[in-house]
Amino acid sequence: MMRWPESSIPLQSDRPNAPVRLEGRVAKTDAELLVGFRLQNEAGTRIYVFDAPLQLGSDQTPFVNPSGIARSERDGCVRLIWGCPPLPAIGTFAIHHYPLATVVEPGAAFALELALPLPLAEYSPYFRDAAATQTNEVTARRLEVYVQYATPREGLSVEPTPWARDHFHVRPLPQLGAKAAEFVRADAGLHFTVRRRIGRFARLTLPSESHEATDLEAPVVPGWKGSRQ
Repeated sequence: MMRWPESSIPLQSDRPNAPVRLEGRVAKTDAELLVGFRLQNEAGTRIYVFDAPLQLGSDQTPFVNPSGIARSERDGCVRLIWGCPPLPAIGTFAIHHYPLATVVEPGAAFALELALPLPLAEYSPYFRDAAATQTNEVTARRLEVYVQYATPREGLSVEPTPWARDHFHVRPLPQLGAKAAEFVRADAGLHFTVRRRIGRFARLTLPSESHEATDLEAPVVPGWKGSRQ
């Protein structure tokens, strides 16, 4: 269990009375951003919560990286995503980055805590950090937490994962913000420093928002194959 400072503040849910509800809290220390949330399932059916980001090792073997969630800054707001990382708007890229899911039965809850180092660096699995990666420091004033899930439906494939205990491959998985995507969101006002990427990057863009110019550039992921679907 994480030790929370007295200065921690609650996350405010965008749908506090929904069958699937998100609550939590956030805090910052001199060195870390602390995030904790609890997802309550009162939907009457099991749900699959996409809590386990995947990463490829040097031998191309996938493994779960809990801190590998997509995170980006836009207009003073940082968005943390437990779910599908935002796809670059155009381009050719790998599609290895669908997260694994945990089953949450009706009436049960799922809880998670994570500490991320400050200043908080933007991260996308489609854009690897390199010696040439450039950033500038900006101040975030708000934090948004997005948690994506899926409910059983026709055509949904759920398969166990031998190398990741208690997690499942769930497909197909719509992108966050897409019409078919199921997710909950909560936010809080919090000031902290962010290292924002300069140049090509993929940030979460909601349907009501326009893409930033750098989000429209194709990524370069050496040695990976795939295409946008």
